[in-house]
Amino acid sequence: MKILFLGFDATDYKERSLECRLADVLAERGHEVVFCVERMPLYREDEKSKNMTIYVMPLATCAVECKSLPEEDMQKILSHEYDVIFGSSVAGAAVASAIKDRVNKPLVSQVLDIPMFRLRYEQWARQWRLWLGALLKSEMIVVNTKESWKNLEFLYQRKNLPIRLIYLGVDTETADQAPEPEELENQMITACRLVWYKGVDLAIYAASLLEDPPTFTVIGGGEEGFRLVETARFARIPIRFIGPVGGAEKFTEIKKSKFGVYSDFCEPISGLFPAEALLCKKATIVHDMPISHDRFRDYVEFVNVFDTRAFAERIDFLNKHPDYCEERGKRGAEWIRRERTYVQQAEQLEEALTEVAS
Repeated sequence: MKILFLGFDATDYKERSLECRLADVLAERGHEVVFCVERMPLYREDEKSKNMTIYVMPLATCAVECKSLPEEDMQKILSHEYDVIFGSSVAGAAVASAIKDRVNKPLVSQVLDIPMFRLRYEQWARQWRLWLGALLKSEMIVVNTKESWKNLEFLYQRKNLPIRLIYLGVDTETADQAPEPEELENQMITACRLVWYKGVDLAIYAASLLEDPPTFTVIGGGEEGFRLVETARFARIPIRFIGPVGGAEKFTEIKKSKFGVYSDFCEPISGLFPAEALLCKKATIVHDMPISHDRFRDYVEFVNVFDTRAFAERIDFLNKHPDYCEERGKRGAEWIRRERTYVQQAEQLEEALTEVAS
C-alpha cells in the first residue's frame, strides 16, 4: 500500500514524535510511506526505513493559520502515487482535504479530541468551523476516545459517520531508552501544555494545602507559564518548571518521580501523560471524567473535578505510601504494554487504511 502520511505535530523534540513512530511502523511493515512533517525527525544511522520518503513542509503552520500549502510543497506531494491519505489531526483537516482534491485519493482523518468549549469563543470558533466542515470530506474518521465519537455525532447530527475508534498508543521504545533511577526523588510530576484548561494551577493549590508536599515538577510550555510561576510563588510550594522537553529526557524525569498528577479539567480533552506515567510504573492522579475512564480505565487515581481538598489528600496519601504507588504503577505498566503501545495503534491504523484504500 502507498500511503501519504500528513503529520501535523510541529513540536521540536530531540527524539522522533509519536506521529513519526506510527509512520515508521507502517513503513517497516512493507508499505511505501511518504511522510510530510513540519520539522525533520531525528534518525540515527540505519534507523529510517528504505520504504519511507520524508518531506519537510509547513503543514502545521498552514493548518493553524488556515492557509493553503505552498505550491512547491504540493508538487513534492504530487510527484508520488498513492492508495490512501492519512491526516493526523483535526486541525489539519482543511489542509488534508485540499491535498485530497489534488491527489484524488481517499482520506482518513484522525481526531485527537473535540474541545466543544472552543466553539463558544470567537477566537477559536472560526478555525474549528472550518476544520470540522473539512473533516466531512474524509472517507473515514479515526477517533481516539468514545467522547470524541459522541461529540462528532452531536455536531453533525448524524449517527452514520464513518468512524473508527483507535486509542492513542504510548512510545514504549523511547521510554525504555530512559535510564532507571537508583532511587526516587521527592517529587511528583506532570507534563502538559501550560494553558488554562490543563489546570496546573489546581494541582499547585492542592499541594499548598499540605504541610510538606513533594517538589512539583512541571514539564511543558505555553501562554500560562508566567502566571503559573507567580501562582507557585504565592502558594509557597517547592516547584520546578523545566520547559517542553520530550523523548527520553521526559521519561527520565517521570521515572525518577514518586508519582504523577494530571489536573486537566476540560471534558473533551485528555492528554497522554497519565498513560506515559503508568508506563513508567507511576501511580497517577487524574480528574474523574468520562474521557479519563475511557482512556485510562481504573488504572489511575480518580478525584472529583475541582475538589482541591480531595486532590491534596490523594497527593498526601501517595506521598506517604510508596508500596501502594509501586503496586498501582506496576499494574498500570502491564496494562499499557498489553493494550496501549504505539505499535498496536499503528497496526489498527494499518487495518483502517487498508479498508479505505480497497
